[in-house]
Amino acid sequence: MLDIELVKKEIRPTAVRLRVLEQFQSDPAAVSLNELEERLQPVDRTTLFRTLKMFEKKGVVHAVHDENGIIKYALCADSCRCSYSDHLHVHFSCKRCKKTTCLHDVQIPEVMLPQGYVPQDANVVIKGVCNLCSGL
Repeated sequence: MLDIELVKKEIRPTAVRLRVLEQFQSDPAAVSLNELEERLQPVDRTTLFRTLKMFEKKGVVHAVHDENGIIKYALCADSCRCSYSDHLHVHFSCKRCKKTTCLHDVQIPEVMLPQGYVPQDANVVIKGVCNLCSGL
């Protein structure tokens, strides 16, 4: 089934790509290259990096900068066209468990830029304690 999803995005479904996609689908939290490398050992780091970049380019994942400036990747929603407006949602970074989660239902308010400025990306990260860690 995963291979069909990759083929729809015009990505050849190799064993590594399928494992990476499976990892994203099994955990909704955004993951860094280092975290992915640890989880998928003994996959080559360069192969993982190239896979993430291809997935980002093809609209499978989007990049999120966490509270420490580390790039993490999160699975795009099925309806995502990977345009600027599709990624205007808030991300939450938990100070306890260190997970970064997309909050797709919490939209970033539209920012009116001066004429001639063309937005291509926006990143809002709210830091605190997630619902699992807070017990609420």
